[in-house]
Amino acid sequence: SDLMAGTAIADYLVNAKAVQDGFNTVNGKLSNFENDSDLSLANCTSWGNTDNTITKIGNRVFITFGVQITAEQSSGSLIIGRIAKVYYPKTAYVRANAADSDGGNHMLYIDKSNGIIVLYVSTERYYSASFSYIAD
Repeated sequence: SDLMAGTAIADYLVNAKAVQDGFNTVNGKLSNFENDSDLSLANCTSWGNTDNTITKIGNRVFITFGVQITAEQSSGSLIIGRIAKVYYPKTAYVRANAADSDGGNHMLYIDKSNGIIVLYVSTERYYSASFSYIAD
C-alpha cells in the first residue's frame, strides 16, 4: 500500500487503466462485427418456406435464397441483402442469375467492397437463386 501512494506508481496505474479501456473498446467492436448476420435481407422477405442460407467450406461459399420483393420498385437494380465480411468474394464482384416465379432470369451480383447483394428486378415480386463462388 505504501508503493501505491507514490506518484509514479499512481500514474502508471491510471495509464494502464486507459490502455485496458482502449483494448476493451476495440475488442467490443470486433466482436460486434464478427457476430454480424451472415446473410441479412433488405427490401425483401423470405419467400414461403425458403431457408435463406450462406455456408463457407474452405474458400468456397454457397448461397441459396428465395425472396419476395417488398420495396416499391418495378425495375432496375435493388439492394436485397448483405453478407458478412468472412464471405466477401475474392474477385471485385460475383455475378449470378436469379429466377423469377415465371421462369425469367435476372442478374444479381455481390460487391466485394461492401458485401451488398444487388438484384436487377422486373415487375415480378418473387425471386430465387442458388450459386457458389470463391472467397478470399
